Amino acid sequence: MKVEKAAYTVLTMGLIVSVSLLATGLALRFTTYGEPLAQAILFIAAIALILTPLVTIVTIFAVFISNREIRNAIVALIVLMLMLLSAMLGVIFRIKIR
Repeated sequence: MKVEKAAYTVLTMGLIVSVSLLATGLALRFTTYGEPLAQAILFIAAIALILTPLVTIVTIFAVFISNREIRNAIVALIVLMLMLLSAMLGVIFRIKIR
């Protein structure tokens, strides 16, 4: 499988899922009975949008491994580790600004 096709597929599906959940959450938000459910769906939509690049890098890494492109797989793994490290540092050193 080509790397470009895999990345395109994952990014497109992530966007479609996120936008669909966002539209559903907003529609429920404007109804009178859907407030708690709407908040949950909007939260899941945000998480899906945030996780899409991470899943893309994991997919690219898997494609590189299956194609036996070790150098590119190492680069994808380094990018993945940097993304995870930045997320962990963001959680550890979060500063609340008023």
